[in-house]
Amino acid sequence: TTADVQIAREASISAPELNRKVLAFRQALAARSDVGAAARELYTLLIGPVAADLKQAGARMLMFSLDGTLRYLPFAALHDGKRWLAESYALSIYTEAARAQLTRQPRREWSMTGLGLTRAVPGFAALPGVREELEGLRRSGLRGEVFLDELFTALQVGATLLLNDAATAKDATAFLDRVKQYDGSVWVSTPTFAYLYLTEPSFTGEQVPSLRTFLFCGEALPKVTAQRLLDRFPAARVLNTYGPTEATVATTLINVTREVLERYAEMPVGFPKREGHVRTVLPDGREATKAEPGEIEILGTHVSIGYLNNDALNAEKFAEENGQRLFRTGDYGWFQDGILFFNGRRDEQVKLNGFRIELGDITAQMLAVRGVADAIAVPLKSGETVKRIVGFVRPAPGAEQAGLIEAINAQLRLALPAYMVPADLMLVDVFPVNNNHKTDRQALIELYMARPR
Repeated sequence: TTADVQIAREASISAPELNRKVLAFRQALAARSDVGAAARELYTLLIGPVAADLKQAGARMLMFSLDGTLRYLPFAALHDGKRWLAESYALSIYTEAARAQLTRQPRREWSMTGLGLTRAVPGFAALPGVREELEGLRRSGLRGEVFLDELFTALQVGATLLLNDAATAKDATAFLDRVKQYDGSVWVSTPTFAYLYLTEPSFTGEQVPSLRTFLFCGEALPKVTAQRLLDRFPAARVLNTYGPTEATVATTLINVTREVLERYAEMPVGFPKREGHVRTVLPDGREATKAEPGEIEILGTHVSIGYLNNDALNAEKFAEENGQRLFRTGDYGWFQDGILFFNGRRDEQVKLNGFRIELGDITAQMLAVRGVADAIAVPLKSGETVKRIVGFVRPAPGAEQAGLIEAINAQLRLALPAYMVPADLMLVDVFPVNNNHKTDRQALIELYMARPR
């Protein structure tokens, strides 16, 4: 895809064969073996079919955005027989978080095209106790941070992934039968997904003895969920993590034991990993405390170089300190006993089922529909956890309201990933305002909760 044209080329290779080639290539790179032949073969297979198109388009940058095994292929190390791909093009990764920050529309002078890229992080696989026998469990449709965490970790240690379609993931009996059939040992998901299974009587250590580890990421882990899992699976471990996409996902980790739950009133998110540094700071530079939480900052080689084409945001969020990249997360927290505790975000970016969502993106798509005078996306929460997103719409005068909801849903499904589409839409005659003359989101929520069912 370029600013002018979209081109599709087909490479003839089965998914299992491609997986084997990618894994062998990564292993050869890690062992510092001769990768020349493999690098040329993968270049011919993946880049070769579009090489002439790239040259004709005058592309100078390749923006990679692929799923599955290809997301973890180091494209920079592919070779065309004369030079490495990184010598021919600037390379960039395109994630959902990047899409939310891409504020400018593509222009001809960008001269870029889209594919897919990732990079290995040495030592990332060293999760305590998760070694050769790691069996990652992934529910279909889960993308972004949780998908990146489990797939990347699994590939690093040569694990087996048990993939499940959406229908199976929603059918507790079928899902747990597959876990037992394949002896799944590591459960990786958001806490919300695991909590759904805690309503199943068969979700116990006695019924599913192969499950030995629960690893959570993507959203806050409630203490009650951890406690119930330890009660149900007394021989298993519950691991809690924290880390934004901009810092290669999991930056901290802790084994949540009964002692941890008893000792701390809040749920800890973990100790920083060896190759990174995490700190919490107040605006005046002082170290944060539980009484006065501060912004979480992450330093290390695992921190991204920044957002594409957004110099203002990069200047706000990224910096360099003592030769290391630094990311200001926008999250708040504090340290206690060397352990990080999370205390929420400072902006309107929310997380739903592990996905980071910019509410403004949803609002913009609703406003793009003919007949919409005003719109706003509002998260409905239980405590600090987002349970659903509702879109509120004020129709334009004279607009035909009968088909407006259908038109808005069609636009949202076309323009946004499924997990960003609001669970419900509500038409209102006027948006209530607060004392500052701004839209009163709480009043909108009360209107929604009081609507006829």
